[in-house]
Amino acid sequence: MQRHKNGLLEDLQPRNSQLHKQRRAMVHRNRATRRRLIEAIDCRKWEEARPRQSRFRSGLKGLWDWARGETKRIQRRNETEA
Repeated sequence: MQRHKNGLLEDLQPRNSQLHKQRRAMVHRNRATRRRLIEAIDCRKWEEARPRQSRFRSGLKGLWDWARGETKRIQRRNETEA
């Protein structure tokens, strides 16, 4: 019985090795794909945020907008667009 078991294990060894190699390759591909997707999402997020942020004025004009409530209006508009 032990010889039969050892014979079966020897027959399965090359197949298991091949499956482990395929699994490692698949994990590597999936990680690379996931990394590219995350980078694309981050890039798109910043590209979309830049025009919204540019609506706010700085300096005395920004202070004037804040006093008039214009800043809140722009903020609400940006939130709905986001």
